Amino acid sequence: NAFTKTRLAWSLVESRRDDPDTGVDAPAIGDVRHSVSWITERTLGSLTLNTALRYATGRPFTDIIGTREADGVVEPTFGDPNGARLPRYWRSDVSASWYRPLSGKRAVVLWGDLSNVFNRNNVMRYRWSTDYRERVPVRAPFNRALYVGATLLY
Repeated sequence: NAFTKTRLAWSLVESRRDDPDTGVDAPAIGDVRHSVSWITERTLGSLTLNTALRYATGRPFTDIIGTREADGVVEPTFGDPNGARLPRYWRSDVSASWYRPLSGKRAVVLWGDLSNVFNRNNVMRYRWSTDYRERVPVRAPFNRALYVGATLLY
Protein backbone atom coordinates (compact mmCIF):
# COMPACT_ATOMS: atom_id res chain seq x y z
CA ASN A 1 0.00 0.00 0.00
CA ALA A 2 1.65 3.18 -1.23
CA PHE A 3 0.44 6.69 -0.73
CA THR A 4 1.81 10.21 -1.15
CA LYS A 5 1.11 13.30 0.92
CA THR A 6 2.26 16.76 -0.06
CA ARG A 7 1.79 20.15 1.49
CA LEU A 8 2.73 23.67 0.54
CA ALA A 9 3.12 26.40 3.13
CA TRP A 10 3.50 30.01 2.04
CA SER A 11 4.01 32.88 4.43
CA LEU A 12 3.62 36.50 3.39
CA VAL A 13 4.87 39.04 5.94
CA GLU A 14 5.29 42.77 6.10
CA SER A 15 6.48 43.93 9.50
CA ARG A 16 7.79 47.30 10.59
CA ARG A 17 9.06 48.89 13.78
CA ASP A 18 10.74 52.01 15.04
CA ASP A 19 14.50 51.51 14.75
CA PRO A 20 15.88 51.62 18.34
CA ASP A 21 18.99 53.61 17.30
CA THR A 22 17.35 56.25 15.10
CA GLY A 23 13.63 56.14 15.89
CA VAL A 24 12.97 55.83 12.14
CA ASP A 25 10.12 53.60 10.95
CA ALA A 26 11.84 50.65 9.23
CA PRO A 27 11.31 46.99 8.29
CA ALA A 28 11.62 44.68 11.30
CA ILE A 29 14.55 42.26 11.39
CA GLY A 30 12.14 39.34 10.81
CA ASP A 31 10.54 40.93 7.75
CA VAL A 32 11.11 38.00 5.40
CA ARG A 33 8.46 38.93 2.82
CA HIS A 34 7.93 35.48 1.31
CA SER A 35 8.72 32.08 2.76
CA VAL A 36 7.65 28.89 0.98
CA SER A 37 8.07 25.25 1.99
CA TRP A 38 6.99 22.32 -0.16
CA ILE A 39 7.05 19.00 1.68
CA THR A 40 6.30 15.63 0.07
CA GLU A 41 6.07 12.26 1.82
CA ARG A 42 5.77 8.93 0.01
CA THR A 43 5.06 5.76 1.99
CA LEU A 44 5.73 2.32 0.53
CA GLY A 45 4.88 -0.22 3.22
CA SER A 46 7.49 0.18 5.97
CA LEU A 47 9.59 2.63 3.92
CA THR A 48 8.93 6.38 4.05
CA LEU A 49 10.62 8.84 1.67
CA ASN A 50 10.49 12.61 2.22
CA THR A 51 11.54 15.66 0.24
CA ALA A 52 11.58 19.27 1.35
CA LEU A 53 12.17 22.37 -0.73
CA ARG A 54 12.47 25.69 1.09
CA TYR A 55 12.70 29.22 -0.30
CA ALA A 56 12.70 32.59 1.41
CA THR A 57 13.33 36.13 0.33
CA GLY A 58 16.24 37.76 2.10
CA ARG A 59 15.77 39.34 5.49
CA PRO A 60 16.54 43.03 5.94
CA PHE A 61 19.79 44.40 7.34
CA THR A 62 21.42 47.80 7.79
CA ASP A 63 24.20 48.21 5.26
CA ILE A 64 27.39 50.22 5.64
CA ILE A 65 27.42 52.70 2.75
CA GLY A 66 30.64 54.58 3.46
CA THR A 67 33.16 55.67 6.07
CA ARG A 68 34.29 58.78 7.86
CA GLU A 69 37.49 59.39 9.77
CA ALA A 70 37.53 61.07 13.14
CA ASP A 71 40.78 61.54 15.10
CA GLY A 72 42.51 58.91 12.95
CA VAL A 73 39.79 56.32 13.58
CA VAL A 74 37.72 55.02 10.65
CA GLU A 75 34.02 54.79 11.47
CA PRO A 76 31.23 53.36 9.33
CA THR A 77 28.43 55.39 7.80
CA PHE A 78 25.21 53.38 7.90
CA GLY A 79 22.45 53.30 5.29
CA ASP A 80 18.76 53.33 6.09
CA PRO A 81 17.85 51.08 9.04
CA ASN A 82 17.15 47.63 7.60
CA GLY A 83 17.10 49.26 4.17
CA ALA A 84 19.00 46.46 2.37
CA ARG A 85 18.16 42.77 2.00
CA LEU A 86 20.21 39.61 2.13
CA PRO A 87 20.09 37.36 -0.96
CA ARG A 88 17.25 34.86 -1.21
CA TYR A 89 17.55 31.53 0.62
CA TRP A 90 17.15 28.10 -1.06
CA ARG A 91 17.51 24.67 0.46
CA SER A 92 16.42 21.15 -0.44
CA ASP A 93 16.52 18.02 1.73
CA VAL A 94 15.66 14.34 1.22
CA SER A 95 15.22 11.68 3.86
CA ALA A 96 14.17 8.07 4.24
CA SER A 97 13.17 5.86 7.13
CA TRP A 98 12.38 2.17 7.42
CA TYR A 99 10.28 0.78 10.26
CA ARG A 100 10.67 -2.87 11.27
CA PRO A 101 8.58 -4.40 14.09
CA LEU A 102 10.38 -6.86 16.35
CA SER A 103 8.92 -9.18 19.00
CA GLY A 104 6.47 -7.74 21.51
CA LYS A 105 6.26 -3.96 21.44
CA ARG A 106 9.83 -3.58 20.20
CA ALA A 107 10.74 -2.16 16.79
CA VAL A 108 13.70 -0.66 14.98
CA VAL A 109 13.77 2.38 12.72
CA LEU A 110 16.64 2.88 10.28
CA TRP A 111 16.85 6.39 8.87
CA GLY A 112 18.94 8.64 6.70
CA ASP A 113 18.87 12.28 5.65
CA LEU A 114 20.71 14.22 2.97
CA SER A 115 20.49 17.88 3.96
CA ASN A 116 21.11 20.76 1.58
CA VAL A 117 21.16 18.41 -1.43
CA PHE A 118 22.44 21.04 -3.89
CA ASN A 119 24.99 22.42 -1.39
CA ARG A 120 23.62 25.97 -1.56
CA ASN A 121 25.89 28.53 0.12
CA ASN A 122 23.16 30.72 1.55
CA VAL A 123 24.22 34.10 2.97
CA MET A 124 23.10 34.52 6.58
CA ARG A 125 24.68 37.93 7.26
CA TYR A 126 27.60 40.15 6.29
CA ARG A 127 30.76 41.26 8.05
CA TRP A 128 33.01 44.11 6.96
CA SER A 129 36.75 44.52 6.69
CA THR A 130 38.41 46.57 9.44
CA ASP A 131 38.35 49.66 7.20
CA TYR A 132 34.66 49.03 6.28
CA ARG A 133 35.43 49.11 2.56
CA GLU A 134 34.78 45.44 1.84
CA ARG A 135 31.55 43.61 2.65
CA VAL A 136 32.12 39.88 3.13
CA PRO A 137 29.22 37.40 3.07
CA VAL A 138 28.96 35.02 6.00
CA ARG A 139 27.63 31.76 4.64
CA ALA A 140 25.27 29.43 6.46
CA PRO A 141 27.17 26.72 8.34
CA PHE A 142 24.83 24.07 6.91
CA ASN A 143 26.66 22.56 3.94
CA ARG A 144 25.52 19.35 2.30
CA ALA A 145 25.49 16.67 4.99
CA LEU A 146 24.51 13.03 5.25
CA TYR A 147 23.05 11.73 8.51
CA VAL A 148 22.25 8.06 9.12
CA GLY A 149 21.15 6.24 12.21
CA ALA A 150 19.00 3.68 13.93
CA THR A 151 16.44 3.92 16.70
CA LEU A 152 15.39 1.01 18.87
CA LEU A 153 11.87 1.27 20.26
CA TYR A 154 11.08 -0.89 23.29
